[in-house]
Formats: sequence, structure tokens, C-alpha cells
Amino acid sequence: MEKFEILDAMVDRGNGYLLTSAVVKEGISKPTLASYVRYKSMERVGRGIYLSDSEWPDELYLRNESCCLTRTDRIGERLNGSREW
Repeated sequence: MEKFEILDAMVDRGNGYLLTSAVVKEGISKPTLASYVRYKSMERVGRGIYLSDSEWPDELYLRNESCCLTRTDRIGERLNGSREW
């Protein structure tokens, strides 16, 4: 199976979401993920979390995934100008 096909299947299983950590666990490189995200016009909705352009964001899912970040990571994100949810 081609890498983009694997990523398509992961997006389907993730209800439109794709996590960088899951992609790396599948053995797919981050540059391949970046190409896929650009090709599919996915939106970065959090650190390591991408959403398909055909899906609506789920705030509860995003909060649940982002709660795993440490406090220092969150402070760093605020300093880098990312949006807080």
C-alpha cells in the first residue's frame, strides 16, 4: 500500500483527524506527512493534529488531545503565537 493510501486510511479511522505521533508510529516520515497535508489541504488545528478540509472541528477532541501537552509546551505555544482553544 502506498504511503498516501495509508494516510488516507488513517484519516478515515480518525474521523478526519490525523496525528503526527500516529503517522510516525506507522513508519511514515514527517516530510511525507507534510507533503500529504499540503496535497490534501488539511488544517493544522493543534500541535501535531491535522484536520481534513471536509470535516468540522471537534473542540472536545482537540481539548482531549491537547491535554497531553506539558505546561512548558503550552507556554511555548503561546509565546510562538499559536491560537489558544
